[in-house]
Amino acid sequence: MNGEPVENLRSENVPADRVRDLARFSGLGTMILEVKRGGWEDALIEEIGSWNNIVVASFDHALIDSLARRDVAFPLGLTISGVIIDLPEYARRAGATWVFPDYHHVTAELVRSLGDIRVVPWTPDRPHDWQRLAEIGCDGVITNVPDEAVRWRSKRTED
Repeated sequence: MNGEPVENLRSENVPADRVRDLARFSGLGTMILEVKRGGWEDALIEEIGSWNNIVVASFDHALIDSLARRDVAFPLGLTISGVIIDLPEYARRAGATWVFPDYHHVTAELVRSLGDIRVVPWTPDRPHDWQRLAEIGCDGVITNVPDEAVRWRSKRTED
């Protein structure tokens, strides 16, 4: 979006067009689509409703709750920057089956308490953090250095 005129950024087609560009990656792996703001849920549902292995997440928990009330076919996730008291109950009430917490706040107790809710912390970028999160049962990580994380994981599974 660098260099685009501001009026283009306000166009209602921009989010749908950007999402449509991702369709070719659907089914190649689990795709986490981070939605920054609500207001275009209908277009989002229309675009990704038939995709495989897609999770829609957001810091905007009202957006996730709105999608859950529409009984969408894809899983939903809550992106979290701080600590939420009784996160398992909060996530279930919002209709989320995934949580994406800041890795600084992820503990073994939190992961255990979430049960079948998938836990994928963001953004640990060092091997010792990846190790800790793997040991406590996280389902994956979101990192700024995916190439390093893949090498670390490959080396770990070889041992």
